[in-house]
Amino acid sequence: MLPADGPVAWTTHTDLAEATAAILADEGRFEGPTPSLTASRALSFDDLAAIATEVTGRTCTRSTAPEAGFRDHLVAQGVPAHYADQVLGIFAAARAGEFSTPDPTPGTLLGREPAGMREVLGEALGQPPSERPTAGCSGRPVRAAEAVGGSGAVLARHPAPGSPRPLSSPARSVTIRS
Repeated sequence: MLPADGPVAWTTHTDLAEATAAILADEGRFEGPTPSLTASRALSFDDLAAIATEVTGRTCTRSTAPEAGFRDHLVAQGVPAHYADQVLGIFAAARAGEFSTPDPTPGTLLGREPAGMREVLGEALGQPPSERPTAGCSGRPVRAAEAVGGSGAVLARHPAPGSPRPLSSPARSVTIRS
């Protein structure tokens, strides 16, 4: 479980790399401040759970953890207290809307719309585009958001039918029920 969050304009590493290459290949294209390379839509973890529900056909929910408990959990897992405080600062910044500003620049640089989270989650769950959103999870552990903003949520399946299937890292939990 994570603390309460706010919307984030998630961008895949692939789209960031391609957009950055386009900038570097055209010297002088951007003078001054670095352009914001964010997605065209900002999503919260509640939004991501809803998309995961659509993609997998399973109910996904988002649960939040109290900040103090989340911090204590991180520290108990060996995260230095000052880093745990920095992570909490990221969630506070998200709640304040600091990561929610969409930007059309990546689409302009790419010459196409950047990958959306529906597409990213579908790929992470092992579903070919023709089978989305009705196909279920592939059954293999995958890094659901490794292509997105550096997070590393691990998707795991439990063997017992009907048991909760958490999308989790040591600090993140979204439960999928069949």
